[in-house]
Amino acid sequence: GINAEYGEKRKNHWVCYDDSFARDEPVVCVLSEESVISCWQIGVKGMKLKETSEFICSFVYGYGPLGSPPLIPPHSTLKFNISILSLHQPSPLSPPSSSSDSSSVSFDSSSSSSSLGGESNSSSSTSSMSSSSSSSNNEREGTRNQKKKWESEKNQKFLSLSLSAKEEGNQYYQKAAYRRALSSYNPAMIMCGQILRNIVRADCKINQNGDQEHEEEDEDEDEDEDEEEKEREERERMKSQSKELLCQLRLNSAQCRLKLFGSSNLHRAIQLCSEVLEEEPNNLKGLFRRSQAYLLLNDFELARKDIERCLSIKEEEEKEEKEKEREKD
Repeated sequence: GINAEYGEKRKNHWVCYDDSFARDEPVVCVLSEESVISCWQIGVKGMKLKETSEFICSFVYGYGPLGSPPLIPPHSTLKFNISILSLHQPSPLSPPSSSSDSSSVSFDSSSSSSSLGGESNSSSSTSSMSSSSSSSNNEREGTRNQKKKWESEKNQKFLSLSLSAKEEGNQYYQKAAYRRALSSYNPAMIMCGQILRNIVRADCKINQNGDQEHEEEDEDEDEDEDEEEKEREERERMKSQSKELLCQLRLNSAQCRLKLFGSSNLHRAIQLCSEVLEEEPNNLKGLFRRSQAYLLLNDFELARKDIERCLSIKEEEEKEEKEKEREKD
């Protein structure tokens, strides 16, 4: 937060907040628009298999002015040492399975080694084997529940940070600071995208474990079903809020791009509006702002189609309102 004066010597103190090399757990990610931070989108796409690179990026290409508390402070400059281990085409509907498999195996291994506490303590009679197995199952169940709770809290934190970033971006926009507004909107879009991927990943795990859960006997089956229903409702609520917020952020970002003008900004505005229209085909703001971008790019035919679509939707809405008024009368 301290600005350096010209000619002043400063030292950067780097703090390591994650190390997948030390954990021996490769990071698996999808390089889509909101999947990872901008630094990775730009840098990793230019890397080859087995290549190792170091990236240093400002907060604009990282986690934005808000950072990612508590690990990453606001306005943090980031440094990454990245090695490309493998490349593959993931499924568009589900997260990569290799990531979940590797993390679960590693987690089980560390949990069991810490619970044994050495070979001298693990030697016991044969009669204790069944109780040890049941306690191990209970530990895994407790760990699974704890992980669900942590993921839910993480999603809620991401949503709260995204809302704050959106409000900050709106304030910058009102001051005509469009680039600074984008520096708030972009990390918020990344966080919303991460929430949606977390929910998809959780649903996939539930479906994969469904057969095993049905085979096991459970005395508290009704209580478990109620708990699962609550969790499902919570995920759906979080999914709906995240999608709505992501739509707003894309439209706000598109408006900033229109104000900034320039070919790259206009094409990005079109892309953002198109992503909104994939989810909401009748979104008037998405259609109108995309038509503006087309007009500024002199693509009059596409602009005309979007404007005609806007007018058609508006007419249909007015007819529905008149019919409702007649029914009331």
